Amino acid sequence: MKVIVVGASGTIGKGVVEALRERRAEVVCAGRSSGDVQVDLESSESIQKMYEQVGVFDALVCAAGGGMAIKAANEMSRGDYAKSFEQKLLGQIDLVLSGLKYINAGGSFTLTSGVLNEEFVPKASAIAVVNTAVEAFVRSASLEMPVRLNAVSPKLLEESKEKYSNFLIGFEGAPSSQVALSYLKCVYGIIDGTIVKVR
Repeated sequence: MKVIVVGASGTIGKGVVEALRERRAEVVCAGRSSGDVQVDLESSESIQKMYEQVGVFDALVCAAGGGMAIKAANEMSRGDYAKSFEQKLLGQIDLVLSGLKYINAGGSFTLTSGVLNEEFVPKASAIAVVNTAVEAFVRSASLEMPVRLNAVSPKLLEESKEKYSNFLIGFEGAPSSQVALSYLKCVYGIIDGTIVKVR
C-alpha cells in the first residue's frame, strides 16, 4: 500500500509514519520544507505538484495542523480567521479534491480535526470553528465521494504537553503512538464519513 503522509515531520505525523512502516506500507513523507516531497497547503499549485510527483497512491493522511490563529475572540480579525481556514480547512479539502485524480479505487483520505471544538479554551475560537468545519466536510462530502473519507480528532499529545502547558490546562495527553492507531483504523479499515475521536 502506498500512503502519502502530509505533515510527516510533526509529532502526529512521525507516529503515523512509524506505524505505517511497521505494516510495511510504502510511505511518502510530505511537508512544507522537508520529506520526500514538499507541499504548501495554502497553495493549490503546490498540492497539484505534489500529486504529479507522487503519482498514483492508495491512501493519504493529513496530519498537518499549523498556522492557526491563537488570540482572544474579541481581538481576532477577519484575516486571522481567513488564515486559519486557508491552512487547516481549505488545504485539507484541496488535498481531497485534487487527489481524486490520482487515488486508486478502494483508497481513502484521512484528515485531522481536534478536541478544541468540543472542549473550549481561551484564545482558540479559530481552532474550534475550523475543526468543526473539517468534520462537517468529512461527514457530508463522504456521501458523494468514490473513495472513503474520514477524520481523526486527536486529544493533546503527551509529547506536546509541556509546550502547551499554559494553553491546554488540565488536559490529559496521549502518546503519538496511541493516536497513530486511529489513523491506521481509517487507512486499513472500512469506516467512511467517520470522525474517530481519540479521547
